[in-house]
Amino acid sequence: MTAAFPIAFVSPHGSTQKVAETIADRLLTSNRAVTVTDLCDPEAKQALIRAVRSDRDLFLFIGSPVYANVAVPPVMDFIDEQPRSQHFVKE
Repeated sequence: MTAAFPIAFVSPHGSTQKVAETIADRLLTSNRAVTVTDLCDPEAKQALIRAVRSDRDLFLFIGSPVYANVAVPPVMDFIDEQPRSQHFVKE
């Protein structure tokens, strides 16, 4: 099975979205399965949460603006909703 590469982001001013799309473009040129999700879209966010919970063979990218060394609340909420495993990395 080929690993999936979901990319989740919040981008109030568009710069984080640009980075997410650039990563997606690079992965697509390598024939990777990529999805890009704006976490401000509730339906897309829920679909991504279901996908993450059902697929153990993925590498999840999460992009966020950072204020006072903390990702924005929608991103932190999304991270907190993810299942924990021995391979989970939160930085």
